[in-house]
Amino acid sequence: MAKLIPKLGSIKEPNQDPIDPAWQLIRQRTDSSSRSRLSLTRILTRHPTTLLVPPKDPKGPLGLNTLFRPLQPAVADLIFVHGLGGGSRSTWTKSEDPSLYWPKEWLPHDPDFIDVRIHTFGYNSNWQKESTLNIHDFAKSLLGSIQDCPQIPRRSNTPLIFVGHSMGGLVIKKAFILANQLHEYESVARRVRSIFFLATPHRGADLATTLSKLLAVSSGARPFVQDLHPKSLATQTINDEFPRYCQQLQLFSFYETLPMYYGPGRASTIANFRDLDSNPQQFSHDDEHHEQQRLLSHLLGVPETLADDFMTFNSQRIGESCKWLIEKETFTAWQNSNTSQLYWISAKPAAGKSVLSGYVVKHLKDSALDCMFYFFADNDNLQSSTSLFLRSMASQMASVHPQLLQTVVQICTREEQVCQMDARTIWNKLFLEGILKVELERRQYWVLDALDQCQGDSDLIPFLLKITDMANINILVTSRNDFETSSPFEICRSNVITEEILPEDTEFDISLYLEANMKNLLRFDEEARRRTAGTILKKAAGCFLWAKLILKELQKVHMSTEIREFLEELPCGIDGLYLHLLDSMTRAKYGKPLAKAILTWAVCCVRPLRTDELSIALQMDVKDTIGSVEDIVATCGHFLSIDKQSRVQMIHPTARDFFLRSNITSEFAIDKKFGHKKLAMTCLQYLSGDEMQPPRHQRLSMVVVVPKRSSFVAYACNCLHEHINHASSTDDDLLMELANFLSSSNVLSWIEYLAQNSDLNRVVQTGKALKNFLQRRRKHMFTFGPEVAIIDSWGTDLIRLVGKFGKTLLSFPSSIFHAIPPFCPVESAPYQQFGSQTHGISVIGQSNTTWDECLSTIFHRQQQLSVLTCSGEYFAVGASCGSITVYNNTDCQEIQALEHGEYITVLRFSEGGQKLASAGAVFIKIWDVSNWKQLWTFNIQAQCMFLAFMDNDRILLGALKNNEVKNWNVDIGIPRNSENWTQDLDAQRVHGFRRPTAAAFCMNDKLLAIVYRGQDLLLRDLEKDAFYDTFARRAPDGRPLVNTTINALAFSCAPDTHLLAVSYWDGDLILLDTSDMSVKETTMGSAYILVSSPDGRTLATAGNQGDVQLFDFESLKLLYRISLDGYYIKAIAFSADSRRLLDIRGSQCQIWDPMALARQDIDDGSSDTVSVSTAPQKIREMGPSDIVLITALAYHDNGDKFFCGKEDGSVWLYDSNTGQEVEKLYGLPGGVPIMSLHYNKTYLSSTDSSSRVTTHKLLRSHIGWGIGRTLLDYRAGEAVRQVLSNNDHSRFLVSTTSADSVWSGTKSSKFELLDSISRKDAPNRRWANHPTNEDLLILVTDNFVHLYDWVSLTEVTANKGIPLHGANPGLRIHTVMPCFNNSMIAAAFSDSATNRPRPHVLLFHLADLSVSTKKVLEGVKYEYLADRAEFLIGTHGNRLVFLDSAGWVCSVASVKAGTTEKTDGNLMRHFFLPSDWLSNNNELLIEVTKQGDVIIVKRDEVAVVKRGLSNIE
Repeated sequence: MAKLIPKLGSIKEPNQDPIDPAWQLIRQRTDSSSRSRLSLTRILTRHPTTLLVPPKDPKGPLGLNTLFRPLQPAVADLIFVHGLGGGSRSTWTKSEDPSLYWPKEWLPHDPDFIDVRIHTFGYNSNWQKESTLNIHDFAKSLLGSIQDCPQIPRRSNTPLIFVGHSMGGLVIKKAFILANQLHEYESVARRVRSIFFLATPHRGADLATTLSKLLAVSSGARPFVQDLHPKSLATQTINDEFPRYCQQLQLFSFYETLPMYYGPGRASTIANFRDLDSNPQQFSHDDEHHEQQRLLSHLLGVPETLADDFMTFNSQRIGESCKWLIEKETFTAWQNSNTSQLYWISAKPAAGKSVLSGYVVKHLKDSALDCMFYFFADNDNLQSSTSLFLRSMASQMASVHPQLLQTVVQICTREEQVCQMDARTIWNKLFLEGILKVELERRQYWVLDALDQCQGDSDLIPFLLKITDMANINILVTSRNDFETSSPFEICRSNVITEEILPEDTEFDISLYLEANMKNLLRFDEEARRRTAGTILKKAAGCFLWAKLILKELQKVHMSTEIREFLEELPCGIDGLYLHLLDSMTRAKYGKPLAKAILTWAVCCVRPLRTDELSIALQMDVKDTIGSVEDIVATCGHFLSIDKQSRVQMIHPTARDFFLRSNITSEFAIDKKFGHKKLAMTCLQYLSGDEMQPPRHQRLSMVVVVPKRSSFVAYACNCLHEHINHASSTDDDLLMELANFLSSSNVLSWIEYLAQNSDLNRVVQTGKALKNFLQRRRKHMFTFGPEVAIIDSWGTDLIRLVGKFGKTLLSFPSSIFHAIPPFCPVESAPYQQFGSQTHGISVIGQSNTTWDECLSTIFHRQQQLSVLTCSGEYFAVGASCGSITVYNNTDCQEIQALEHGEYITVLRFSEGGQKLASAGAVFIKIWDVSNWKQLWTFNIQAQCMFLAFMDNDRILLGALKNNEVKNWNVDIGIPRNSENWTQDLDAQRVHGFRRPTAAAFCMNDKLLAIVYRGQDLLLRDLEKDAFYDTFARRAPDGRPLVNTTINALAFSCAPDTHLLAVSYWDGDLILLDTSDMSVKETTMGSAYILVSSPDGRTLATAGNQGDVQLFDFESLKLLYRISLDGYYIKAIAFSADSRRLLDIRGSQCQIWDPMALARQDIDDGSSDTVSVSTAPQKIREMGPSDIVLITALAYHDNGDKFFCGKEDGSVWLYDSNTGQEVEKLYGLPGGVPIMSLHYNKTYLSSTDSSSRVTTHKLLRSHIGWGIGRTLLDYRAGEAVRQVLSNNDHSRFLVSTTSADSVWSGTKSSKFELLDSISRKDAPNRRWANHPTNEDLLILVTDNFVHLYDWVSLTEVTANKGIPLHGANPGLRIHTVMPCFNNSMIAAAFSDSATNRPRPHVLLFHLADLSVSTKKVLEGVKYEYLADRAEFLIGTHGNRLVFLDSAGWVCSVASVKAGTTEKTDGNLMRHFFLPSDWLSNNNELLIEVTKQGDVIIVKRDEVAVVKRGLSNIE
């Protein structure tokens, strides 16, 4: 590039003179405002109607940003364009260090670039968020930014040079194509001279396919990702058109030829450049592989900085140090072992273990071995967690092995938010069910440093040993503790090698360090250096840190006599040295308060803070301005260090422990609780300050101004809960500061920040910390007062907010300000403080005053439900009649109806969720979940009791009531074999085992447990196909009990636990360890159904009285209870993430989201605090007979009243100002459900499920409302599809399945039938009044539009109607409504006959529809409506109101006729509806009034969203 620039130097900008210094100063001052204006006008946004001025983004600003402008005329404009997931700053910056932002900090100082104007272009390529933008959109934005940039004169002829990284290269190519095709950008096209492509996927990238799979766990579209797919239309179009225009360009392509640290591979990011005249150069970065790794690291929650630990520690090694280890026989035996080994290296603190680990990693990598590493750090709660360790190792292994990448991708696609799972679940999901099942050809090596600093080290050791048993992985561990001390129980040591680092092992390393660093002491001669080094080496006793600190102290000594005294008085041991350093600090005259403050932060911080973060924190802490952090660190006696990432931290973990000791009498000693209180108070001070104030709308503008935030925001937001957990609960100052923060609107900004960073787990943890804080406080004092009340409320509210609104928060973080609080329970703090504002959204009619843990209830009125099963995406309910209904897990909407054909006894999704098995007494059916087609039917000889999938879901096992285990290959659809489990029992025992009552498989241990009435529990080994053991319950004195009838049993789903829960008829619930058949726990359970959660941590039981109880599976400790007296439970099941519980009772299925299932992770760092109370919570709910569902809805013209029809045949009047019933208008005899209501001025019509149609005259007086004459009472004899009346209600249309009839009447007379037309040939139809001609009706049927005369019901258009272009044949018309001030007609078609069809929306202009119309009606398609609309609600003014797939109520304005347009400029999001409002299996009943209020039915009640459409998100 540098060689290319001089060739362009002869081209100068027209009329450009050297810039006067004064003018230069003015331009510098106006640059920022100009860029701000451009960023607002050119920013790519989903909602251009609401402009957002964001805080400083670490990825860099959007739009064109000028980094350098030479004083002399520029010879070229150099523009950097980032790629997928990058940013205008982050892509070109190393490790987020501003000084390494090389286009800005380095390039302008290069002599070859001093006269080049340098820019970066930013666009929203964040694949983590939903978007409607594609490469075409990004390219047009790039062109517009160049043309409008004030730093580039409009008439400039300065050559343009582009540098495109990854997808950025495609954006540049598309921009160049458009510049040549569009006249307005012709001048830009002429100036382009050269393009540099850095790992650009010209032919598409396999990464896009991987990315699409990973993003399947998220909602929303990302068109630019689809553009990257190999052979996508976008890349094909670019590659077809680019060669036409690029003949005069100089093109350069850089691609991967060197291997990466994380694994081998060759990039596929270079195109066939025979037609591009390319000049490939070597480029040492495999972009696609890196992008895959970065993407996977994000989804697994693995920080990129973890890889820096290896480089940091390896760089500290000097010369030949550490080589002694690889020369040891134990190391050689471990490295070359034919079997997997655990190599345990123990050493005293500060002996150089981390540097040694870094060297081992380098040695293994240099030996061309696959090596993964992890450095635990107890000064960082995240880095010391078992969860992050497991995720990091999974990420590293997946980056090296493509087959593992595919496995991990599938798991991340199936399981939502893997990074939020606890360590045990990650172990089960990622390793046992994924990575460890894949056979790798070559041995893998893991190096784990400082295992003693892992928060759950004793829990991790069994995992490591299991890995060496199951996989070809050698593991090296360093720790302060030896293996025997670290192991909590007896473990087989056959595959464990131990090595202790002795002082003599590290003497040579310390001597090398001293030799290298003593040279800096110029006042020493060679002999003095040798003697001094010898003295230090001898007294170091193998402690590397001691020698290092002594050498630093020695630099302060300058006289020979002082040197001798110093060497004679050297403190012994690391503790002695620390006391010596502390004594030196005590003697200092100034700076001690600040030194104490910074030490407190370094000791008590959750993670090390960077110098810029710490500077802000210290100023708030000491309430004064301070100097540089580096200078303050220098006053702390070598206790602190600053690493390459500018992080301030303790010199060693032993130093942190030293300051926290209770026997330290120094003024610098740190009380742990007080230290955490200081840090919590500082975080709260920041969170309550101006920087965290909510965004404010500027008057007379749609601009939203967000205060600029400092770098301390991340720490304050993310780490507050940790300091609350460790601070003293009796501290009144902390109590008041917490209440102050929670009482302010800043708490909403804090929630928004965490949602923007996709870490709502912090919100939940803070809620737990608040409840924890008050619980501990109650042990010491009475807790009362407004401060306690608000903390208590928010403790619950934060947890419930995430449970109920988590998906909305992640997709739309700003919804926390206005959209979410109104939908919270009226007694909750969010509603009380922010949900009842005068001018915002107001929700009335809600009956729940507190959080309801029952998320949804689904009714099957005509069916009795029998079975239930869940997968990651769906849950399925089987009915006694043989039908199966499948629902979406997220919103509980019906997805598919299947027919098994007999009473269903078992339903089971496969582990991967790709298959569904249903079983009864006669046959088993297998369904393909991708298309819901039946794959196979297998006949069986007896009723099926239990089903389980195995062998990667290829094999199905079934336990039958004829004592047989059968298995089928469900890939090819054939039975394999069957075995009778009683065949190897003696005749006497076989006689007792005639017909089993229950059975269960444990696929982890390959066991089958069988229950017989009155008999011992029988267990069979499935692998050996042999009898395993029996279990007989005994009395406390050892006597066998006479009656041992078992009600139910369930194996724990957690691997390696060997736990089996068994419930007996007399109420006993026992826990067996199947490895030795011992009883671990016994309690009273009274259960006839037992189910294990998928993670194996929770046991759910169902009792005869309709109660459900949740137990901790390992201890049988009761966690939660749901009591619904008198309702017999048929089945219970857990959701795939173990966070929800489902049950079926009679004809209803309930979905519960109890807080007890949001269990505290085993490694969340709060083990030393009192946990939140786990006393079982009792809930009582009304049963289905206590409520009457609302089945129909219509609203009054003026909007202040509306009408509801109910399932008992009654019709009620409601007040829209309260959402409450006013009075009952009438009731139909027989209690037949009302199916629809139609209101027209003073007439109210209803239809019921018996096909009865009635019309009543409404009367209104000063007393109230009433019903006058019955104008129509008609039984149609078949299902009524629609009723409709004309404007003055003189005509009335009744549309049934096979006929349309029109009735005539007057205000005082009953209606009479005028005519009836058979419609057997057109059952798919929908009527609507013509909005501008009262004499006409509009009929839409299939792909045609018809006009009919209201009086005679005769068609006035051609016989077949007017063809409607754009309507897909075979779709069912669902809705027809006028919109956009009656200028257009909206027609919604659907491809499903379910209650909640997904519409295909088509609009046509009313002006094109007339009696004389003969041409085809051109439908107008809205891209957003086509992709996301779930339900057309109605119209409001000139806007069409609809519900989108994310649950948001949106509206859109009209578009031009005959066009297909996006709606970015017209679309408005107003508010969302909570998922439980939409999660029922009845038809969605929702209306919009003339005032812009939205009325929605919630089962047996109605909610009114006041001013809903006035709010714009």
